[in-house]
Amino acid sequence: MIDVSTASLIVNSVSFLCAYIFVVTVTGAFRAWVAVRMGDVSIEHAGFLTLNPLIHVQPIGILFLLLQSFGVGSFIPVNPEYIQGQYRGLKLLCAFYSDTILNGISAVFGMFLLIVTFDDRIVRIIELIIYNRDASHMYMTHYYPAYSSTAIVAGYMLAAAVSLHIGLMVVEFLFNSCVLVFSLYIRPTSFNAYDMALYELIAWVVLVLFFFQPLLRLVAALITQIGHTLAYAVQFIH
Repeated sequence: MIDVSTASLIVNSVSFLCAYIFVVTVTGAFRAWVAVRMGDVSIEHAGFLTLNPLIHVQPIGILFLLLQSFGVGSFIPVNPEYIQGQYRGLKLLCAFYSDTILNGISAVFGMFLLIVTFDDRIVRIIELIIYNRDASHMYMTHYYPAYSSTAIVAGYMLAAAVSLHIGLMVVEFLFNSCVLVFSLYIRPTSFNAYDMALYELIAWVVLVLFFFQPLLRLVAALITQIGHTLAYAVQFIH
């Protein structure tokens, strides 16, 4: 016999897992597509230009997802040497930050849908997921008793996706910035490939330790404000 707490844990885990698979697959494939369009054909040859979740999902990401309600997908490496020609700077920015931009747009759209479908209290649930890594779908059951169980689960899954989009947006921005700077301004001839990867990782860890939480709060507040504004605008029109 499955008790309420066990059933809640199963629903939460499945919801986050489905949201994680969808988010990292779509953003990973989009990053690969943009990079190829900008000129880096090596990504297509590496097999990243696909919507196959097995390519974009990482076992360690799933583990962290189940433990901390947050996980990352496969890193899609962009080689700036393949991106040349007119407007090279703009092309590099598009290639390196395409996943960051898509995560931001998706987070805004998801926040907008949640506020329109439910109400402002849904923001509190997303904040609990982002900051405390602790928010069960039972919160939604408590806030919205008139909604069906299907609507509650679907809403919770979307809230999980929004929280993942916001977290990934910050993580990817910091990591992509490290890789871009190292690739462009620190000559690869100065270090071997292993040293370059190690220094990029160290720089990223330092940035995460000092800037992740402030950036996360800033981005979450910005996404929430934009979502609120769009939701109120739509409700005002109707």
